[in-house]
Amino acid sequence: GVTGVQTCALPICFFVKVSRRGPEMFQGEAWGLRAMHHTKTLVTPRVLHVGALAAESGSFIVMEYMQLGACTDQAALGRQLALMHSVRLHALRHAARCAVYHG
Repeated sequence: GVTGVQTCALPICFFVKVSRRGPEMFQGEAWGLRAMHHTKTLVTPRVLHVGALAAESGSFIVMEYMQLGACTDQAALGRQLALMHSVRLHALRHAARCAVYHG
């Protein structure tokens, strides 16, 4: 399974997910989040790091923590999702490769 935890180190809060699976799972999640961010249609957390745990015991992903409320406008969400899906896939692949965070 996957476990998540929120932690704050002012002025930014982080959300860390940990899994017993290898880092490929979180690398895919990071690619998807970066691609969605590039479309500028949905609010997504910034991926800060993906890595393997010691002794090949699993992996982790560190993202910015976002305090989100419930979506009350389902029609607007539908329009945003449709717009996101209309963005060309090759542009998203390029954006995901270029959006690596070096902090």
